[in-house]
Amino acid sequence: MKKREWICVTIFLSTFCIFGQFEVDDATYSIEELVSDILINSNCAETSNYASFTGTSQNINGIAYFNAGATDFPYQEGIVLSTGRASDARGPNIGINDSGEEDW
Repeated sequence: MKKREWICVTIFLSTFCIFGQFEVDDATYSIEELVSDILINSNCAETSNYASFTGTSQNINGIAYFNAGATDFPYQEGIVLSTGRASDARGPNIGINDSGEEDW
């Protein structure tokens, strides 16, 4: 009986560690694809002259695609724009600047 109770308590408590996955991908999409396919996503709009600058002097990608998955985030998918590493958006972020140097 004790073993059964222990298993039930363990399963119950382990459900508190389960959470929806917020995915951030900074490698799959080009800047053109992010703008035309994710941000605009319409045949009624025409885009051109694609360029990206992330605001850092290091090799940090501050532009990425996100998918909210099963989380309760209000947008299902979109673009992350960051002055730091966009992949850090999935967290955890414990400091004021978790990616790169403190100066640009």
